[in-house]
Amino acid sequence: MDVRTPLRPKENPGTRPAARRWQAVAAWVAGGLVLCAFLLRISFGERVDSDGANSALQAWDLVHGHLMLHGWLLGDATFYAFELPLNGVVQLPVRGGQPLPPTSARR
Repeated sequence: MDVRTPLRPKENPGTRPAARRWQAVAAWVAGGLVLCAFLLRISFGERVDSDGANSALQAWDLVHGHLMLHGWLLGDATFYAFELPLNGVVQLPVRGGQPLPPTSARR
């Protein structure tokens, strides 16, 4: 019976782990930039209107204690139960809890 020693796989020096890591990081960054450019291009195809502003202002009032939104004209498709509280919570850290001044007061 012929007993042979197991063959070792050939050692391929290839690239070092640090170089592969940088290649992976570069690929992710490049992919992110491509995705950002793609989404930016898509956004240019939509018209900009103030429909979202009404929802954002309602959410701001809702988070600051105006729970019934008395005096607001609500549309027939309101998002009172889910989207307004979510928008309000997202606005808190972005705006720091302070209302933005009117546009004419900004410089």
